[in-house]
Amino acid sequence: MTNKKIDKLFSIGFKNGVSGGKIAGAGGGGFIFLHCKKGKCEKVKNALVNEGYTTYNVKFDFKGPLLKVLKSK
Repeated sequence: MTNKKIDKLFSIGFKNGVSGGKIAGAGGGGFIFLHCKKGKCEKVKNALVNEGYTTYNVKFDFKGPLLKVLKSK
């Protein structure tokens, strides 16, 4: 699914060096993850911020989710 806001965000991204993206979440909120071409992340971030979007840096973890078990005393 898409809408005008999502289309605009992807358009800005692709014009500035995004190689792909993924929408996560639904309803009243969510995130759009964008993958930048090498050396283009700052350009993409600046373009999105100039249009009023908020950006976040994320890191990928190839171990997957981990559960830490706390020992009781």
